[in-house]
Amino acid sequence: MAKRDVEISAPAFDSLEESLEYTRRFQNPQGFIDEFVKLLKGRIKLSADPKYDSRIMASGSAIISRGQEAIKIGLAGLICDSELFKTLVHEEMHLRLIRKAERSNLRILNIVTHPDVSVEEDYVEQIAVRYLRMYEGAFGKFKH
Repeated sequence: MAKRDVEISAPAFDSLEESLEYTRRFQNPQGFIDEFVKLLKGRIKLSADPKYDSRIMASGSAIISRGQEAIKIGLAGLICDSELFKTLVHEEMHLRLIRKAERSNLRILNIVTHPDVSVEEDYVEQIAVRYLRMYEGAFGKFKH
């Protein structure tokens, strides 16, 4: 199985106010995700509105059924802003790969049908990490 570069440590805070602001994400996870996506800069377009799912133990999951595509965010995806960003891109890439494979893109078809699932996971994770670096290079590091 692929090793995903997951940031699972809560950030350090300079003040009680900052700590309380951070904890609001866990009180209303869907509201936090919606606001986070709305405030993203640049040209980040998601195929589906991300939905919080408390049953997901991982940072996120992609539902790739035709007509029911979805991006699900788990609790671990909320730990820090950079992890949420990376998770959104990671799951979006799964959705995009399937569409490309359906259009007979042979290179992508080989990735998504590879018997070792870590091949696709490693591929989308590399893209997610690269997008995070580019995003933070253009707009600055995430606050939390």
